Amino acid sequence: MAEQPPGPASPPRSTASAAGRLLGFVAPTGLLTGIFYYFGYVSARSFYGYFGIPLSALGLPASHYFIQTTDTVFRPLAIIAVIALSILVLHQLVDVRAPTLARRTARTIHRGLVMVSIVLAAVGLVGLYTGKGGALCAASLAAAAVLAEYSLWLGLRTGMLSALVATLATARAEIRRGILLAVVVVAVFWGVTDLAHDRGLERARIIESTLPFQPQAVVYSVQELSIPGTGVQMQRLPAAEGGAIYLYNGLRPLVYAHDRWFLLPKGWKRGNGDTVVLVRDTSDHVRVDLAPGK
Repeated sequence: MAEQPPGPASPPRSTASAAGRLLGFVAPTGLLTGIFYYFGYVSARSFYGYFGIPLSALGLPASHYFIQTTDTVFRPLAIIAVIALSILVLHQLVDVRAPTLARRTARTIHRGLVMVSIVLAAVGLVGLYTGKGGALCAASLAAAAVLAEYSLWLGLRTGMLSALVATLATARAEIRRGILLAVVVVAVFWGVTDLAHDRGLERARIIESTLPFQPQAVVYSVQELSIPGTGVQMQRLPAAEGGAIYLYNGLRPLVYAHDRWFLLPKGWKRGNGDTVVLVRDTSDHVRVDLAPGK
């Protein structure tokens, strides 16, 4: 009896396919990380800029920007997640019922989506051109891109599109979706920039209004430092061998970076002429102690 020839070997797992799946996971993760970092950077820039400190003078590590993000980004992310889940559920319902929808109903829904996407796109573009509207206009632009794609899908699903439009929509689908995705990404970064900037200013104004109740920074020095500022007081304390120690209170710590204390007078107000006090922590002649606020 003749032996049967061996069957064809199963094709090896496609490396390109595995790489594609890995890229599909890594790309959104990298985008989200970039958004978090950028959010923290913009928030920190507006926060310290309110006090007249450029970020280049601080040299903050990347971890600081991520920490800046944590107290702000989770609420918007939770809202976006709830909205996305609601849209997914609604889409499933529409997908099931789309083939059985009455033509008049399908036409009404399709036209409504088109009109809403046009209005939202107009709002977003006006905000982009004028620089006003902030996160609301950014959200409008992103929603317009999503609704435009969804209206095309619904039109194809229900047969509402003409033959020419349907052919064009299916022939260049990848290019169209890539462009719409780019619009969504740009809108997200735009909205993130405005939210982060506003959040940084909000935190700075809270610090400004509560400075008298913030933790104290007490500066000791063997030399007179002549620290200016509203509410700053100096005391000359006797020291051994006939010397003196100068004590400065009425200061509030803002940030510590690169062996330097950035201190604010407790009466600091934006525009009142007071400046941020820099005290180096690298000398044996200067010491900074912290104490609870009064």
